[in-house]
Amino acid sequence: MVTPFCFSMSGQVIDIGKSVVMYEMEHNTNIICIELQEGLVFVDSGRMDDVAKKFRKDMEMRFSKKATHLLLTHYHHDHICGMSAFKDCEIVGCETGHQKFLEDLKGNLSLESRKAQVERWKVMAVELKWKPSKSRDLLWKYYPKVELLPPTKAADEFVIASSEQKVIFQRVGGHSECSAMIHVPLEEIVILGDNIVGDPTKVGGCFFGGLDESIVGIYDEVAKFKPKTIIPGHGPITDLPYMKEAGAYFKKLFKSLREMYDTGVKPTEVASYKDLPEFYDEKPDYWDSALERLYQKISSEMSLKEIDKIHVELNQASFENDGEKILNFYAKDFVVTVSNGFFVRGADDFKRCFRPTNYVDIKNERLDHFFLGDKFIEKIATTSKTNTNGTEQTTESEAVHIWIRENADWKIQSDIRLGSKDIE
Repeated sequence: MVTPFCFSMSGQVIDIGKSVVMYEMEHNTNIICIELQEGLVFVDSGRMDDVAKKFRKDMEMRFSKKATHLLLTHYHHDHICGMSAFKDCEIVGCETGHQKFLEDLKGNLSLESRKAQVERWKVMAVELKWKPSKSRDLLWKYYPKVELLPPTKAADEFVIASSEQKVIFQRVGGHSECSAMIHVPLEEIVILGDNIVGDPTKVGGCFFGGLDESIVGIYDEVAKFKPKTIIPGHGPITDLPYMKEAGAYFKKLFKSLREMYDTGVKPTEVASYKDLPEFYDEKPDYWDSALERLYQKISSEMSLKEIDKIHVELNQASFENDGEKILNFYAKDFVVTVSNGFFVRGADDFKRCFRPTNYVDIKNERLDHFFLGDKFIEKIATTSKTNTNGTEQTTESEAVHIWIRENADWKIQSDIRLGSKDIE
């Protein structure tokens, strides 16, 4: 049953089951109310505090019961900006990510910081000629003024039980490390937050923005509960067959993306790749860019593992003083530069300058890294120990490596030695 329910913008109350009610509103997060014998449990609070207060009031009047709990599917702003409507309730969020959220409340989520952020965005909107957006207008209206609160309870698993039914809160990760699902067994309902979307063409931005491979495992776990209804963080409800179809698609998609990485496909070529599986629903307008982002994320993860392995092999080649093997890890046109102005360019130059060194130990630490187009850039700190005529010497050094892929293999194109010092 659907009942009209209007505030500043059109919205609707949807009876999902005998005791579960959802408020759905365009440009807002879904807010859910679950009736238990002892009181009302709400899930998420949306972007607008006045809407959350009105929904709570209406539900308390409807069920003649008071709100007792607010469960947060995760700590992202569009799910927590109405939480002041529940300041007299137990507010529950995941323990994972809780400490970071507390720090954010004092930092970039503080009232002063949020006000400053919105003012900067307004300037950028003019300078960059952003298109009008109702969703952005709501963000600018509420984000700088709402009261954000710390959870009163942080737990990765939490159960609220009554004589008739229970509500199970469980961290699942995925969209964010602090993402949780809420299971209402008696009603055969699972609330998945931004780990699912029922209408990709209208409200898929949050879902696809945080999508990664863990979604396949999350869907497998949810399927074990055999829910009849699945409630997303935004937009219309969905069901188990739809989730299974989406899960099967994502499993094929991530397999394809990994195969593409192995063959050296560039991010700009992903959307036109011939062996991509068919999308499980109507494609959103932004799907090509979302697909490129997914590929870059997988590429980053696989690249880091591959480059970490190369570092181990490169250290071993240095132990063995095997100049030819060392060269295998460098690009054809590589350059090594040293802070004093000395440089080595290419294999022939390297062979002329190579001097055997008796290494005892080599340890690397990646201080920073980022991807720039098709290149990987890292800053590395190295601690090496050598033995010369029975005298050991420990040296600390730093370098910047710029990596490129040649025939699907990572190679060092530039090795920039920033300096070194001996440790007594």
